[in-house]
Parts: sequence; C-alpha cells; structure tokens
Amino acid sequence: MSDQFIKRDIPWTRVVAFHREIARRAEETFFALPLGRTPSDRWSSIDKLELIDFGGDWNLSGQSLQSASFRNMVQGGTVGEAFIGGPCWVRSKKVDNRWLKEWCPFLYRAVRFDLQQEGFLQKVGNGFGITAKGKSALRAFVPVPEGMGFHFYNSIDQPTDLTAKTLWEFYGDIKQVSVDSLEFHFFRGDFENWLKDACKESEFAQEVGAVKDADLKGEELRVGLLKVLDAKYGIQELL
Repeated sequence: MSDQFIKRDIPWTRVVAFHREIARRAEETFFALPLGRTPSDRWSSIDKLELIDFGGDWNLSGQSLQSASFRNMVQGGTVGEAFIGGPCWVRSKKVDNRWLKEWCPFLYRAVRFDLQQEGFLQKVGNGFGITAKGKSALRAFVPVPEGMGFHFYNSIDQPTDLTAKTLWEFYGDIKQVSVDSLEFHFFRGDFENWLKDACKESEFAQEVGAVKDADLKGEELRVGLLKVLDAKYGIQELL
C-alpha cells in the first residue's frame, strides 16, 4: 500500500456521541426558551396559529406575534429569518441550585419572513427592492433620540404610564389612551411639536394639525388621528 494512503481506524462510536452532544447542547441553549419571560427580542409565541401542515407558506398578521419587541424587529426588517416550532413541552432544568422551567418544541424548522405580499417590496432584477410604501412603514419603527419619547398625560401633572419612542408605538398608544389625554395633547399642539422636533416629520406634523379643521372630539378624534397615521405609514396593514 502506498504511503499516501494509510489505513486508520475511526472511532465511530465516539464521533457519533460527540455530534449528538453538540446537537443536545444546541437545543438546550438555542431552542429551549424560558417559560413566562416575555416580552423578548429573541422569541415570541404566535397567537391563533393553526397549521394544517408544517410545510408553509403561512400568512400571519403582525399582531399575532405576542412579543412587541420581536414583532418590531420583524416588521422593521431587522429579523429576516427565524425558527418556528411546536407543539411545546415544558421541562425543568437546575441552574445554580434553582429549578427553571423551559419551553421545548417537539418540531422546528427555519422560516423566512416575506413582506412582499404587503406591497413593501418589489422585484428588482434577481433580487428585491423596497417600495415607497415600504420606506414609510420602516420609518414608523425608527426610535426617536434618547429622552425624546412622547409621554402621555391626562392633564397637567397627571401622567399616564404610556410613552411612545417610535411612530409605531405612538399609533398603539393613540388607540388605547383615554379621550381626555387625546384632547389635552391635541388642542395644545403637543402631537405636532413632537412629530416635528423628535421625529423630524415636519410635513406630517402639519397633516396632523389639519385634523383640527374637522372639529373632531372624543372617539371621533381618535379615529381621525389613527386615519392620518395609517395613511402615512400603513401601520394597520402591519397589524
């Protein structure tokens, strides 16, 4: 036999055991998720997802992702691929003399998020380019500078627990804040000033200010504000 080819005994049992241990540790650290720890920018449960098969494609609304931080990353384009898994079982693991519970999926597969059907992307050559609609939608997820979030008040010296740091959050807060808070800020011009100074959206600030011409109050004011926000950023389509 040539010296180039030297027969060696491969310890297959050890090789298999080694790779099995790698897979086990990967599943423990990557696919095992802490029970009850939400919101998370690493993972999210999916509301009302019923799979007929595990092959895809699946149409999901943005609101079905229960973690707001993870949802914002997906819709803002930060996360393009992820793993989807289920059903899950709960196991206990001892860490530093404490027992922790974790979600573990029986099955999982890689998936890719595709916003093309929403009109945010368009085919360009062999790839995709972002549309004007997509650029507006992405703008809704850009955070304002530190310390410039919009703090909602019901009146002077009566703060709420709502603070918007993006236009996406601002839209969500407008939907749920009290009518008293809406009217308090709107007629003082607070919304317009924040959009102009913090969001650098001077033109849109004027559009919001123009809502005053309709003389809206109460729930009608809420609907009017949501309408102009949605017309500008297409947020409702992302929900």
